[in-house]
Amino acid sequence: MIAEILKAYHTAWKPFGGINRALFAATKADHATKNSRSNMSKLLDALVTKAKGQLKGGIRTPESEWFTSIRVTKDAKERDGEQREVLNGTEKGRSEGPLNYLCGKVPPEWPNDEDWVFGNPAYVFTEFEPTQLPTIDGSLWPHVNLDRVIWKILEGCF
Repeated sequence: MIAEILKAYHTAWKPFGGINRALFAATKADHATKNSRSNMSKLLDALVTKAKGQLKGGIRTPESEWFTSIRVTKDAKERDGEQREVLNGTEKGRSEGPLNYLCGKVPPEWPNDEDWVFGNPAYVFTEFEPTQLPTIDGSLWPHVNLDRVIWKILEGCF
């Protein structure tokens, strides 16, 4: 799939017009702990590099970034009295308020196929309910890294 996107990007790229920038984004970054988020881009970069290797000809490598458009968790440091990196949020389908959750870690590189199986607790991520969004009064919605993604897309326009 990524190879097909890259092929279309390569076809439409022209030095003085057309597509001159592409960005692949890893979303729902707030479902991973703070120290794991940068690994989302590393995994995405690995997929793009692999797909790019399947194409012939010079193609510019698109950037990748992680983000969350509407944040539903907060970073926390304690669970059951222990200091550890956790997420604070309301688990999907549960009625009680926000709790601190241990979440799976995003590895810095793709695991072996035998490790990457559904149900492996190391890679299980909790689904969280959205938070109450602010009213339309000019307040910003809570996000993570969305401004950086927008800048990467638009910086060539300035």
